[in-house]
Amino acid sequence: TTHTSRPAQRVALVTGGARGIGKGVAAQLIAEGFAVVIADVRGDAAQETAREFGAAGARAAFAVADVTDPVTCASAVQTTLDAFGRIDVLVNSAGISAPKDSLEVTPEEWRRMIDIQLNGAFFTAQAAGRAFVAQGQGGSIVHISSINAEAAFPRRTAYASAKAGVAM
Repeated sequence: TTHTSRPAQRVALVTGGARGIGKGVAAQLIAEGFAVVIADVRGDAAQETAREFGAAGARAAFAVADVTDPVTCASAVQTTLDAFGRIDVLVNSAGISAPKDSLEVTPEEWRRMIDIQLNGAFFTAQAAGRAFVAQGQGGSIVHISSINAEAAFPRRTAYASAKAGVAM
């Protein structure tokens, strides 16, 4: 006899998932049958979004994560594992936009943009990658980039540079 079983529900972690593009991505993943963990630097917003999805029948949890901090990135992955027992997909959607004339961008503003957009994508991918290897079954990482990675727009030097790094 052959035994067939329903595959385990796939699980996704979405950074920047409390609102905007991240929330939209999470909603689409839920529509496709995923359980999701909403990770965001704004913990109250992440919790509210997870609660909203849960009230609509989805399996959803939340994690507080500052993507510029590798420790909280690893913690968000661990929260995903604790909540659902696995992680199959990471979607890096956390980001900011701060248009400003290039001649006026301060070193602190430049560093913040690179830290959130580029370093954050790496730190979360690294944490998820470690979990994928430990699971022995791999996974998928999706980075949200921008047309600004390939085309220059006024007042977007730091943003475009960071997104070009993400695209690479």
